[in-house]
Amino acid sequence: PFDMYANYKMNGNLSFRLGQFRTPSSMENMTAPFKRDLIYEALVSKLIPTRDYGVGVDATFLKLSLNAALINGNGFNRKDDNSKKDGCINIDWSPTEVATFGFGSYLGANGPDTNVTHYTNFNFHGRLTRAFRYSLKCESSYLKNEQSYDTSVSYLSGSYFFSLDRKYLQYVEIIGRYDYEYLTENESDRGIVTLGATFYPERGYASRFLINYKKDLINNTDASLTLCAFISLF
Repeated sequence: PFDMYANYKMNGNLSFRLGQFRTPSSMENMTAPFKRDLIYEALVSKLIPTRDYGVGVDATFLKLSLNAALINGNGFNRKDDNSKKDGCINIDWSPTEVATFGFGSYLGANGPDTNVTHYTNFNFHGRLTRAFRYSLKCESSYLKNEQSYDTSVSYLSGSYFFSLDRKYLQYVEIIGRYDYEYLTENESDRGIVTLGATFYPERGYASRFLINYKKDLINNTDASLTLCAFISLF
């Protein structure tokens, strides 16, 4: 999936977009993949469409930022086959340079007109981040649909940077995250731990190399090891 949209900036605090873009409804979903701490997405981003066609608005005022959108509701790269449209919004408050707290919501109707499922998602999140020092993030989402099959998902993650100051390796970041998911439909749950290390050849996020390991501790399944590289040529 790709983002492709036209963006019109009225001034430094207000802009509009039209096209396919990331849905503004949670902290994890609004973070571009190449800027995330880990390769694997947090489970909160799997509750709703991560990308979709629509129109959006971004605004900032003092210490508040608002992102809202009216979208198709079927996800990325899919035709419009329902007359219902989805709405999503995310509001963040940053009282200091390192702290941000926010709320997001998604009101949706998924599927074609012949089989539409209505659902609502609420999200709360916060983070404490100092560039190339440390990061602490937490996020919790609750999804309810009309069949009363509710899903609750939360995660807590933290990372710390070690400065090596070598010629080809400036920083190493050690990251850990725990995701917990509970589904009322079959009363099942998952508890996934993800551990990772990120290597930075230079100060900045232009190029980095990642290694991640994850496993479902509750069900003792889904163990995997993944390597990834983000390389900038400019």
